[in-house]
Amino acid sequence: MPEGDLSSGGVPLGAAPAKPRFGAVYKRLLVGAAVAALGWALLPNIPHDQTVIFALGQGAAKLSQLEVLWEAAGQEHEGRLLLNFDSAPPDHLVRQFRLADGEYEFRVAARRRDGSSERTEVSRRVRLEGSTVTLRCEELTQ
Repeated sequence: MPEGDLSSGGVPLGAAPAKPRFGAVYKRLLVGAAVAALGWALLPNIPHDQTVIFALGQGAAKLSQLEVLWEAAGQEHEGRLLLNFDSAPPDHLVRQFRLADGEYEFRVAARRRDGSSERTEVSRRVRLEGSTVTLRCEELTQ
């Protein structure tokens, strides 16, 4: 075979394949790092499951209805949950919300089982970060 034969796919026989250019490797690393940084920055803004526990206390059996309103800091009304209880609710209610990480205000209102039209309300500010948050709402049941 003559010297310089390219029968092996473009690389001369006996020659080592060409190394990637130094700049191309760094360019790929830079693009990969930029994509990772962008993902890291946007991830908290993407809604995901957040667990909120409403601690109602031992007097939870007195409640017939619970209304929960929440909004992110600086936002208008964002969500509402209405729970009606035919029987006594547990003293800790666990609920999943699909929300982005950040500061939220939860307003929790309760109606009593005794038939009175009285409605009690509490407000709690919390920071949701993907972990479980407990809102202490015992004063709704006293």
